Amino acid sequence: MKKIISNLDKSVRDNSRITLSDGLWRSEHSPESYDLWGGDTPNELLNQIFYWPAPNDVLLPLWPYYYIENRRCDQQWFRHFNIPNLSITLVLEGRIEYTEDNQSVIVGPGEVMLQMPGSSHRMINADEKPTHKLVVLLSGWGKEMFSNAPGFHSSGKVVLKNHTVIEKKMRQIGKLIKQKSPGGEFFLSEKGYGLWLELLRQQKAPALPEELEKIMKFLEKKKFIISDMEELLQAAGISHSTLLRLFKKHFNSSPHAFLISKRLERSTALLSTGCNVKEAAQQCGFEDAAHFSRLFKKKFGMAPVKYKP
Repeated sequence: MKKIISNLDKSVRDNSRITLSDGLWRSEHSPESYDLWGGDTPNELLNQIFYWPAPNDVLLPLWPYYYIENRRCDQQWFRHFNIPNLSITLVLEGRIEYTEDNQSVIVGPGEVMLQMPGSSHRMINADEKPTHKLVVLLSGWGKEMFSNAPGFHSSGKVVLKNHTVIEKKMRQIGKLIKQKSPGGEFFLSEKGYGLWLELLRQQKAPALPEELEKIMKFLEKKKFIISDMEELLQAAGISHSTLLRLFKKHFNSSPHAFLISKRLERSTALLSTGCNVKEAAQQCGFEDAAHFSRLFKKKFGMAPVKYKP
């Protein structure tokens, strides 16, 4: 492969979390991750990283803030932390193996690896061929809501019908992040929605196991309000350890945290129809308005009284 000189955007170089060491740009959180490296040797190869932090005075539900185009030649394992972001990786050339919790998936040309907030993968080139990929990281207070709504509860591969459309949208986002045009924040956010909607059009969320389908139907009838976990165990006829394992694998969450998240999402619909905070808390099964407000602010980054759809 021809040598490619790294080109780091100034906002990345000025980021206090990324430092220059031995001729390489490294992240203090994942110094072994090539995604945040730039160098002039083929095994530590980076095309472009462009970064645009979200504006301080605007709370955006979905914000594509990081764009990476990367090529890699070697087969060295490395760890990629995706906390707390939603990551979309399109593989253009070669094959990449992702491993998390001893489960592996290989993503090839024209396929997407979708990584949920909180995931932590080890990755390696799956064979001796070089790899070429595009990555967009999305933040914002609604990133979990966006991923949960269509059923993308866990990290995994998305097989696309037309990867060139996804590539075009990702490159448009990269160009906007690089330009950082004044007043372009909302336009960039809109492009993030467009990329996410295109993924939904091209691939349905994977079906859940039979046990989880039973649990989800049961919970939807209960509006995600239950007295204890025994109700879930009885509904699906499974053990507590199996329940924990299924929720971790498919929702990347504990059952308790999943229920809280779903009830908070339901509360946004109530608030948007004019319910006050106390009414929304009661209807969604929270013990009091103060407890509900603390959880709401932690998840969405704002108090429920300030929520506007």
